[in-house]
Amino acid sequence: MNSLATHQKSTSMEPEETVYLDALEALVADHRIQLARIADLLDRMSPQQYRSEQAPNASVGAHVRHVLEHYDQLLDDDEGMVDYDRRPREKRLESCPRTAASRIHLIATALTELSNVPVRVRHRPEFGPEDYFFDIDSTIERELAFLLSHTIHHMAMMAQRACQSGVEAPASFGVMPSTLRYWQTLDTESSNRS
Repeated sequence: MNSLATHQKSTSMEPEETVYLDALEALVADHRIQLARIADLLDRMSPQQYRSEQAPNASVGAHVRHVLEHYDQLLDDDEGMVDYDRRPREKRLESCPRTAASRIHLIATALTELSNVPVRVRHRPEFGPEDYFFDIDSTIERELAFLLSHTIHHMAMMAQRACQSGVEAPASFGVMPSTLRYWQTLDTESSNRS
């Protein structure tokens, strides 16, 4: 049962009912949840709030663009090669919440069409010749696990920037599922003591 997970209905980009999922389906469902949460945040932000920089390159839009371009690189079927450094750094994603929301929906749909195949991930180390790189063997599932952690990490920063711009994100926004489960056990233990 290690490769199975259950999932509840929550938003339009999430599964409709509790079902048992294999690892790939569970990862895709988790991504669709996080993407739906980002889309919900964008719906509550004005373009000015979305672009507002409290620090250089630190607007909500900058984090959204960064996250979405990582998805784009995974979904760009370049003969099984993923190169996260090859992101185009598309300014429109960073400055227009509607453009980003449209891309989120495209990505959420494309994720459902993935199959767990081997991929190669290109890595360029910080030190060494400028043109030096190597490729690492991976799978779609492994890259989705990486992207989930990466996305949630940036969501935590989006929540901070949104708050600084006057938009509150839910307390669970940008929090890893394991932490949410831990918080739930603390709430349960606290309730049992009462």
